[in-house]
Amino acid sequence: MKRVIVSVIGLSLTMLALAQSMPFMNNYDATKFSSTELNGTARFMAVGGAMSALGGDASVLVYNPGGIGIYRSSEITLSLNTHWTNTTMVGNTQQYVTANLSNAAYVGTWDLKKEKGLVNFNFGVAYNRVKNFSRNAAYSRNKNYSISQILAASTQGVNKADLVSSSNYDPYNNPNVAWRSILGYCSYTFDDTSDNTYISHFDEVGGGNVYDNVYLNERGYVDEYAISFGGNVSNIFYWGMSFVCDYMDYSLKQSYYESMSDQSTIELNNYYRAIGTGFTYKLGFIIKPINWLRIGAAFHTPTWFAVNSYNYSDIYTKIYTAGSSTNNNLQSPEEGERAYVNSPMKAIAGLGFVLGKFGFVGIDYQYANYRGMEIQSSSRMDNVTMNKIIGNEMLDTHTVRLGIEIKPLESLSLRLGGGYTTPCESVNGSRMYYDNDTRTDLEYYNDNGSYNVTAGVGYRIGRHAIDLAYVYQVNLANYYEFSNTTYPISGLSIDPIALRSIRNQIVLSYAIRF
Repeated sequence: MKRVIVSVIGLSLTMLALAQSMPFMNNYDATKFSSTELNGTARFMAVGGAMSALGGDASVLVYNPGGIGIYRSSEITLSLNTHWTNTTMVGNTQQYVTANLSNAAYVGTWDLKKEKGLVNFNFGVAYNRVKNFSRNAAYSRNKNYSISQILAASTQGVNKADLVSSSNYDPYNNPNVAWRSILGYCSYTFDDTSDNTYISHFDEVGGGNVYDNVYLNERGYVDEYAISFGGNVSNIFYWGMSFVCDYMDYSLKQSYYESMSDQSTIELNNYYRAIGTGFTYKLGFIIKPINWLRIGAAFHTPTWFAVNSYNYSDIYTKIYTAGSSTNNNLQSPEEGERAYVNSPMKAIAGLGFVLGKFGFVGIDYQYANYRGMEIQSSSRMDNVTMNKIIGNEMLDTHTVRLGIEIKPLESLSLRLGGGYTTPCESVNGSRMYYDNDTRTDLEYYNDNGSYNVTAGVGYRIGRHAIDLAYVYQVNLANYYEFSNTTYPISGLSIDPIALRSIRNQIVLSYAIRF
């Protein structure tokens, strides 16, 4: 059958998003943009972040703002972070190394010269990197299914005339057709039979063994910029609030390659980038009922993100039919869209035990309402289907942090800490695809939880302090190349791939009080 195949050279932004009622963002995107990691000053990280009831550190401005009330003198803090991430899949480990400014803050104090009532009022501004997306991953393996099957399954019922270009028709401008169907059909990864039904090339040749090679490249970060206010009431009650502006930049390049039993090959490259800004309000307090005990609590509203995303893809195939091969090279246009995401609400509670001048012990608990996340279109319409999936398949998370600081000398501090976070996604969760999706990246992964172990040392002389921390963080997940839920294929079972990402961080902080 003759098909008109037009290879698009260069990128062009289409107006497709204007005709679509919902964004192509999913619950896995929202989770990725909403989750945070242990980041901040070296002191904060060395004790595992267990400082919600202790305060007096620049990191608490974006953790428990009540900690700003502890300050009795002004402070400037700078922190540098070097980290290397090793990600392992199917026995293959890839590394990525980078460095960045992880924290910068100023806290100013106003001493009211009183011992009762409002003793001092404090003001602070802070920058904090709360998430780093950057990592590489790759693997190769043999399996008994093909991506061509999901491409064919998701196209069933679509008129084949809607999939090919003509002199007066561009399928990429059709708001009812998925771009994966256009690329898949026009590159011969699947063929039409009759009555708008399709069969994958894998099934045409009778199945068999498939060798695949997948490479993932993730980059980006989430930064917070906070303006904080707080005070000290009678040296017993410390309060604070933070108005936080969030900035997120995430990019993904996924290269998927497979070779079938008849030597036919498919290479699909997906490019996705999301840039967003958001706002969060945080409120917290610390109570000192007796000298050795601190009780802290904080509440974070959801972050209201406005996210602009961009995607395009290209596909290269070599398909053998009747003893001859056809080489195909196609590229989609670039698509842009806007969506709104509400991240989880968070609540934090903690206890701090002060060991006189010899250190402290901190214990924290954090709850995050991932089932309450929401996705809206550019016109602020709720994505009812996706929000229902979020409510059914997401899991609220629970985080426990423990930290200890010991001061063998007045100027020297030794620190240890650690923490564990429960999974935010159900083990049976799967990605939903849209019938008219412009995105062709099909992968997703279900979070299996994370934990960290931390250590550090601090040295203070006069007004100056230097702190060093090491963080060993492990993130676990099950990775899926694509989902068999939205367009189920009888007898097909998608094997999860264990993903283990180990992030090592060395953080150096300098602070001066005046």
